[in-house]
Amino acid sequence: MKVSVIQNCHNGEKFLENSLESLVSQTYKDFELIFFDNKSSDNSKKVFDKFKDKRFKYFYSNEKLKLYNARNLAIKESSGDLIAFLDTDDWWTKNKLMEQVKSFEQNNLIDVSYSNYFIHNQLIKKNKLNSKKILPSGNITDQIIDDYKIGLLTVMLKAKIFFRDNMWFDKNLTILGDFDFFLRLSKYFFFNYIDSPLAFYRNHQGNYSNLNFTEELEEFNYFISKKETKILLNSDQINNLKLSYNINKNEYSKLSNINNKIYEASNKSLSFNKIKNLFVLYIKKIILVVTFKYFKKN
Repeated sequence: MKVSVIQNCHNGEKFLENSLESLVSQTYKDFELIFFDNKSSDNSKKVFDKFKDKRFKYFYSNEKLKLYNARNLAIKESSGDLIAFLDTDDWWTKNKLMEQVKSFEQNNLIDVSYSNYFIHNQLIKKNKLNSKKILPSGNITDQIIDDYKIGLLTVMLKAKIFFRDNMWFDKNLTILGDFDFFLRLSKYFFFNYIDSPLAFYRNHQGNYSNLNFTEELEEFNYFISKKETKILLNSDQINNLKLSYNINKNEYSKLSNINNKIYEASNKSLSFNKIKNLFVLYIKKIILVVTFKYFKKN
């Protein structure tokens, strides 16, 4: 089974080489890379050109597109039986493709495969597991709503979901694109969870949303007003999402601001006490968000 790996890039030079090295190191060799350059202005193309691999295919957009529009266009250039996603700042374990292709070969019921993964903190160079519990397989709509933990970098799915069933990313979304996509898929397709960390998500300053609060609120309102959302969610679930969003959005916004200040402080070589105080504030905010989520569930 041939795998098409989708990589969308906009000024991804900094971590791109590490990401591509993890791809060429895969033990499963029957893949192609669809590299979609979304009008980068850095040296991403030069990094790509270092890899003289016939499986690597380069596409360039003359205009800067919204992320999920660019994802859809990249997928349309693919020719594989299966689709996987690797962003420029993330990387895979060497057996990632092999493990997932094997699961498809062993079980014809599987439409979507996903796995556990590590979250790599670029600032302190530490890894932590995304989930310490086994995540669900099967039809997982309720679990996605209650506790969304799917990492796109771990996902592999049948190409026919796009080309035959016409299920695409919503190109109007930015921060809710993954959640919206997998919520819709969960209604119709069988998910399979692999309880092994097969990828590394790099958490760094550059992967925070560039949307301001007003834009994010507009996107959230668009999402909950969609016909598909109203079909998938009942009124209580939509109200819980609204409550969770309104509270968590404020706290996560503060977290993002504090995290940016920590990066700035470390880059400017400020005093240890200054950075320590920022970390203490950061941890307090995390505790507040986690506490809210705990009581909301219980």
